[in-house]
Amino acid sequence: AYASGKITLDMMEGENPAIFEPVAKSGFQQYAFSNTCRVLFAKELIEQYPGLTCVSLHPGAVKTNIARSVGSCFQCIGKCFAPCLKSPDEGAVTTLHCATTDVSAGNGMYYKDSKIQPVKDGFVSKELQVNLWEVSMAVVEKFMSK
Repeated sequence: AYASGKITLDMMEGENPAIFEPVAKSGFQQYAFSNTCRVLFAKELIEQYPGLTCVSLHPGAVKTNIARSVGSCFQCIGKCFAPCLKSPDEGAVTTLHCATTDVSAGNGMYYKDSKIQPVKDGFVSKELQVNLWEVSMAVVEKFMSK
């Protein structure tokens, strides 16, 4: 889904950055943005904390109730493809692989089907990583001061 959530630097500007607002009418679009942020954040997290191992991953198309908020058209498509979707147990395999094996050689990388996958060009840049980190820390500090 991250490949549908193209994030730009202007989405991270201002007092209330658009990246943290419901910027899309579609639940799927918001889901895509959150996945793109997850990929960016994992890459920057290891820059900020070099001793840490952190990866992002795609569990695959898993048969869950996540489609409940993405609109009736997408729900219908989901029902049609339900026989092709992974069970929740199958969907957990990549997460378990990354949590239980030494993935330090793939630190900051994106995993799918328990293997490192390249991230599509244009979705990840050092500038986006740093800006997302800074904006995220500002939001955390704002809530911590309340």
